[in-house]
Amino acid sequence: MQPFLALPITSYVVILQAPLPTLTNAPVTEVALFWLPANANQAQISSFKSAFASLAAAVKQAEGEVYLASGDVQGLVLNSSGERTSAVLAYVGWQSVAAHGAFTTTTSFIDAIARLSPTVSGLADHHVILSKCF
Repeated sequence: MQPFLALPITSYVVILQAPLPTLTNAPVTEVALFWLPANANQAQISSFKSAFASLAAAVKQAEGEVYLASGDVQGLVLNSSGERTSAVLAYVGWQSVAAHGAFTTTTSFIDAIARLSPTVSGLADHHVILSKCF
């Protein structure tokens, strides 16, 4: 008999900067986890926050965006390299995966992600479809 889960579950506590709308309001939700560099100093954190704000502003103007909510993960988490670091979790509701894909080809996204990339030690991005169970 094989275990139900092959990998351990990782859970995060996130204090959102804005209320999270009902997750089922969007046909698809992007869940993005941004890892800051391990032992990031205040200047690095400020650079990340500024770059993340630029990306968030671009997302809010995107065609097909339904909602955006984000917040800091409480405590330290393991990044993709196994280092303990701070992280930010973002939820973006999209009309479709195609709408998100189209956004990633825009100049506003390309400029924002180019500014954000040097400020993080990694990124995990997934699309999920959430529905009401009851």
